[in-house]
Amino acid sequence: MAEVRRARDADVRGILNLVKRVHVKNLARLEDGFLMIPNASPVLYQFWFNVSPYCYAAVSGSKVIGILVALPGHVLDQRNEFYLHIREAFAGEKILFVVQVAVSPDFRGQGVGRAMCGRLFEEAGDAIILSSSMTAPYYNGASERFHLAVGFQKMGEMEASDKSRCYLYLRKNDQEKGCRRRQ
Repeated sequence: MAEVRRARDADVRGILNLVKRVHVKNLARLEDGFLMIPNASPVLYQFWFNVSPYCYAAVSGSKVIGILVALPGHVLDQRNEFYLHIREAFAGEKILFVVQVAVSPDFRGQGVGRAMCGRLFEEAGDAIILSSSMTAPYYNGASERFHLAVGFQKMGEMEASDKSRCYLYLRKNDQEKGCRRRQ
């Protein structure tokens, strides 16, 4: 089983390789998900690691096989209309927004994503945790199944100006402790 720990600067190269591998693979198989972070760079990840204690790497040996990044609401890009709506809707609440979850295709279905979410849920206290799934332009069934399996509820969807869709998921962290197990 993979070790889930806080991500650190030394993980960035492995994270970028993982993101590139997942992104390229999923261009060919959109049902498996699609990452919408075109500007992924070492500086971006180092920034995230410094502003949020909710950045996790799943590692097997010395290889990064998963990444989960959740940012506190006050860190979300204030120029982004979507994030502004989120901040307004949950004003006064402690919110965390999952901006990225990725698992190596070789390790999918082995509980890596579930373990990273479990770590986030344990450490987030009573925060409201939000996540989204972007489509480009196809429905991302794998992402929806994952979000629902780990305890998120589908809250709604929006259409962007480029006709892509964004599905929003919510988890009130006080609803249950830890990560829901498969029945």
